[in-house]
Amino acid sequence: MMFTFGYSQITITGTVSDKATNETLPGVTVYTNNSKNGVATDMNGQYSLVTTAADDSVTFSYIGYIHQKLAIGGRSTIDVSLIVDSKLLDEIVVTAYGTQRKSDLTGAITMVKAEEITKTPSSNAMTALQGKVIYTFIAALLAVTLSACTEPTREQNLSAVVSYYANQKFLEYKHAFIDLNNDGEEDVIVLLQGRSWCGSGGCTMLVLIGEDSGYRVISKSSVTSEPIRVSESISNGWRDIIVRSDGEEKLLQLDDYTYPANPSMESAATQEQVDSAKIIFQ
Repeated sequence: MMFTFGYSQITITGTVSDKATNETLPGVTVYTNNSKNGVATDMNGQYSLVTTAADDSVTFSYIGYIHQKLAIGGRSTIDVSLIVDSKLLDEIVVTAYGTQRKSDLTGAITMVKAEEITKTPSSNAMTALQGKVIYTFIAALLAVTLSACTEPTREQNLSAVVSYYANQKFLEYKHAFIDLNNDGEEDVIVLLQGRSWCGSGGCTMLVLIGEDSGYRVISKSSVTSEPIRVSESISNGWRDIIVRSDGEEKLLQLDDYTYPANPSMESAATQEQVDSAKIIFQ
């Protein structure tokens, strides 16, 4: 419960979405910078926030996206479209076991700098850390079922990375390990499940590159449905992926180190391409 004295309250509402796909984003952190009130968007990407300062501003923060800070400016409704932070996606890797030097890792890590903690609007250091690493530790606890001296399996490492990326503790997904770029390392195609990631047009698909340090997300595609196929044809060093979207089998080709964000906008695969591709989800 919150009490305010001598000030009029201003309620700000709105919806947060992905600028590239127009899909709403659940779990986005939204907070006022002066009055320090904060909430998270609901399953539909909507939020309602109260401030007592007319000259306040609102910050929108979400893992994998560029943060936005907007002045209220007398508005009662602020809708925001967040842009994927490609640099941050490259850093979204976590480990399910103890602390090591990065050069010695056989898995992946997440780091929080001291200045990031001091910038967080919290008087408690642990509270300040939660937004950065809470899902890392939750994913780690879920992943580690063996003894501390046993190296996590590939499924456990994948679970940690996907949970941290999606910012969701109990995440349902389908996955398939497959070498997509012929480097000898198993990459992964992940099809997220559940209301947070699926709509009438399909679900969200992630592609992760396999590295010595673990897995790293390189692309996120919306409106994706099964069956999902992997083709023998190559684009920019990576195998093409065929997914069902907008009622057709769409051909996804790697471009600028990522697969298309919206498969429904891509060209349809030929029947020959569909027939010769390997089905990994159906």
